[in-house]
Amino acid sequence: MVDWSDRPSTVRRAVLPWTPSVHRFLNYLESREFEAPRSRGIDDEGQEGVSWIEGWVSPIPFDGPMLRNRGLRSVGRLLREFHEVSKDYRPPAKTIWAHGSIPKRKGDVIRHGDLGAGNIVWRDGRAAAFIDFEFAVPGPAIDDLAMAAWTLIPLGPPQDQTRAGFPEGAPLRMRLEALCAGYENYSPEDVIEAYRFYVEVERDRRLRLGSAGVEPWAHYVRNGQIERIDQTMEWFDTQGRHQVL
Repeated sequence: MVDWSDRPSTVRRAVLPWTPSVHRFLNYLESREFEAPRSRGIDDEGQEGVSWIEGWVSPIPFDGPMLRNRGLRSVGRLLREFHEVSKDYRPPAKTIWAHGSIPKRKGDVIRHGDLGAGNIVWRDGRAAAFIDFEFAVPGPAIDDLAMAAWTLIPLGPPQDQTRAGFPEGAPLRMRLEALCAGYENYSPEDVIEAYRFYVEVERDRRLRLGSAGVEPWAHYVRNGQIERIDQTMEWFDTQGRHQVL
């Protein structure tokens, strides 16, 4: 039995079918000395435990460094550092991830898979660590950048920009350039092309899993997320691409 009584900084939550795969990956990150939540095992009551990461997480609307270009540059740098480590991970055959049994192909990294504001820990004005690796999955590195553009710039219709703290509209191109400058390996144009494809694939995946009753995607479908993604794609095709390029 796992005893966490002497570790008050342990974050606990229910085990999911892919939790053991995530913990194996977290153990790998620890072996490479990359800062991330540390696996503390799974107890007999079906709860996983991971270590707490000290720092500050931006609320929505964004605050502090999330509003500034240098903050986005630091996100890009941290993401590049993460991919440089995760590209060397060799998952066991038939590893089950949140999106299913997806093999790691040549050139793939292990993506974070959920790069929203709530999963970035800040210290001293810079992105210091990512948390919540539940949606980690093998895939192209640029897909993580595309998701970061979607959620952190945010590359979405005016209502998404207002919700993020930009009531007059976010400076989309400037923020995308800052994110790419931090990562260094991709241009804004590269990310834009990947973004459009990524959003469509993600929309179809969420609908497929949600319609099959698989959580948390079923919750996403019930709460109108598919309709909001459709609005995002329509905005991008009619206005957004021209605003950011």
